[in-house]
Amino acid sequence: MLPALQTEERAQHQQQAALRSKLAAPAKNRGRLDVVADVLEACSATATKNTILIRANVNSVTATYLLAQLMDTRLIDTVVDEENRVSYITTKQGAAFLDSYRSLVGMLTPALVPETRVREPVGLFL
Repeated sequence: MLPALQTEERAQHQQQAALRSKLAAPAKNRGRLDVVADVLEACSATATKNTILIRANVNSVTATYLLAQLMDTRLIDTVVDEENRVSYITTKQGAAFLDSYRSLVGMLTPALVPETRVREPVGLFL
């Protein structure tokens, strides 16, 4: 092969390898739907705002905004106990959203990163 073609081929191979590694690496930042799903997951059992902050890994400003939005769309509901403490719980509609979200993520992830699929063992080492 000509040296110029080898260099071009090598550069193309490196670009493809870099793209594969970017796709295989977990995202550094979560998208809005990811954060919403984390908040809904945190509220699957009754949770206070502090519990949501910890489980969903969001700050207070984000949690306040999302909780208001999720209540407006009826994905979560409030529960007030006998000591007037407010807790949040995922509604049936919120649980359905969470199931759909998980299903979509499950369908998309293997298609975007085919290297992460479980492979059958080959050879004598089973």
